[in-house]
Amino acid sequence: MAQNDALVVVPGTGYLWTDATGATAPTPTQLATFVSAGTVPGSYTAIGHTDLDNIVSFSQTGGDTAVKGSWQVSSLRTILTSKPVDSFTVKSLQMLDKDVLKLYHGGGTAGTGTFDVPDTPAIQYRSVVLVMVDGTVPLALWASNCSIARDSNLEASPTDLMKIPLKFTPVKNSTNPVFRWISASLA
Repeated sequence: MAQNDALVVVPGTGYLWTDATGATAPTPTQLATFVSAGTVPGSYTAIGHTDLDNIVSFSQTGGDTAVKGSWQVSSLRTILTSKPVDSFTVKSLQMLDKDVLKLYHGGGTAGTGTFDVPDTPAIQYRSVVLVMVDGTVPLALWASNCSIARDSNLEASPTDLMKIPLKFTPVKNSTNPVFRWISASLA
């Protein structure tokens, strides 16, 4: 692969959209339209403001390997001993948002000026698009089916915005890939 300065990404701004599980992936053209006109594709909705200091944190569990050898060659082959599971964490800043609270608390009921946390939380599932924009160039990660749950404790400080850490784990859905990277530059 040749060095190409145009393929580096600085995610200056970003957005997180959700929709019902199984929603269609946005196209590179739809992402470009979003950047130029602010039109979110399909029926995706933004979860709103997210933390600027810790934009997104990608992680993986599993994916362990072991080296297998023979008497003649001690490092004959490397095998995967557990499948990797990718996830990412985003810290929402919209504490007073019933949809964000449902994602964090595993459900719940919104009333007039209230939000009741469920006795038994349940993992929430949605289609998710994480959009990162470098100037006017979008790069997105799409998951047709993503489990969403709290990642850690709510963060509160008298000198900062409250933060609600949400963990998004793409899971297999039908014939769609676990997740997909989308950018016109990948053509």
